Amino acid sequence: MRPRQPVPTSAAVPDAGSHAWRRPWLVGLLVFLLAATLAAALIRSLEQERLRNRHGEVASAAEIRAQAIRQNIDRGLTTVYTLAALVRQGSGEIGDFDALAHELLRVYPVDSLQLAPAGVIRRIAPLAGNEAAIGLDLLQDPIRHRDAIVARDTGILTLDGPFKLVQGGEGAVGRLAVFLDDADGKPSFWGFVSVMMRFPDILVGVGLPQWAAEGIDYRLWRVEPASRQEQTIAASSDTDLIEPVHATVELPYGNWTLSAAPARGWSDPAGLALKSALGLFFSLLLGLLAKMLVEARAHERELEARVASRTEEIHKLSRAVEQSSQSIVITDAEARIEYVNAAFLQATGYRRDEVIGHN
Repeated sequence: MRPRQPVPTSAAVPDAGSHAWRRPWLVGLLVFLLAATLAAALIRSLEQERLRNRHGEVASAAEIRAQAIRQNIDRGLTTVYTLAALVRQGSGEIGDFDALAHELLRVYPVDSLQLAPAGVIRRIAPLAGNEAAIGLDLLQDPIRHRDAIVARDTGILTLDGPFKLVQGGEGAVGRLAVFLDDADGKPSFWGFVSVMMRFPDILVGVGLPQWAAEGIDYRLWRVEPASRQEQTIAASSDTDLIEPVHATVELPYGNWTLSAAPARGWSDPAGLALKSALGLFFSLLLGLLAKMLVEARAHERELEARVASRTEEIHKLSRAVEQSSQSIVITDAEARIEYVNAAFLQATGYRRDEVIGHN
């Protein structure tokens, strides 16, 4: 007889299942890291899209308000051309200037109208409150002379200011040089016609206060021609704007800029925190599901292995019983024959179908 081989002990073979528990956790961790990376990329993309949309909204609103400011100023400057035409028509005189000015002031958004023959302010309507400006020589004034000279030498409409008015307050002046033909038919400088617009009256109807109430900080500014320094015309607060968007207010002789930004900045910490929390939650959930799936698959393989092992054992037992030299009969509880082996059939001479199912 062939000697029986010794069965290896647990110390003789590696325990394959001793590290099996690590694999589900490793797969879950990898899935979590992958899902978290994808979630972070998605959140970043969504945040960038939100910022682009937010910038676009504020920029569009700034452009609309910049156009409204320009329209208000353009309406006021229209009066300058009317005055210049009347001066030329009257050869340097405007009959009943006060009555004419009264009608124009009712229609156009300006505070006063001025006539400055030879550059010296002689007529202002309305005069009340503006008396201090009478007699001011624009070409010699240390503050106003630069813009006045530009208006005289270029013959174009200029917008001077905003600046401190000698009559009090702040304002901007639209100024146009008027030229009349002299005795030889050559253009000769007559003087200036001007309209004065006060601040912040010129900004009424633009919607800047409402904009600030909606959480948008703004700053209307220009580069002062003489000093080349930024000059703030109007602002919602003294704090610096955070990465503002800009809209240009196109005006004669120098543009203004309307800058705007959300008062609390462009970021959305609450929304970003919520998106991050959701991304983390779903990443953890996917990692846990991956771990459970791996564990379920491993358990399934373990059951399959056990079934295969038991089946093999049954097959071996069946072959051993069938090949046994001893007669073996298996019956049910009522003594009906369910199985007989070959030794039984050989010993009794029966066929298998003659005994199966019989008592």
